[in-house]
Amino acid sequence: MNVTGKTMLFRSDFDGDPAYCRKISDHEYKDGKRTGKWLNRMETVQMPKGTDLPDWTNIYVIDGFEGLYFDRHDNVCRKLIVKDYKVLDESEDDK
Repeated sequence: MNVTGKTMLFRSDFDGDPAYCRKISDHEYKDGKRTGKWLNRMETVQMPKGTDLPDWTNIYVIDGFEGLYFDRHDNVCRKLIVKDYKVLDESEDDK
């Protein structure tokens, strides 16, 4: 699935290399109705090689898609793979 649009990146460093993720949320549904509870999850974001962005950076994904990977416990996890993006400045973040 192709993905475009605005998202916030959170950064962690592992072995001197940056790793990025984003938070995705949705309402919990039971029997077709909202329960009033929110479900939150952190999703891995694979950025182009050489990307060095600070924590809490807002970007606009120009070209990206969803993919899957196996974590260290052999669970299948989603990730966002970003091929092209632009960093949003504060004035663009407020729109």
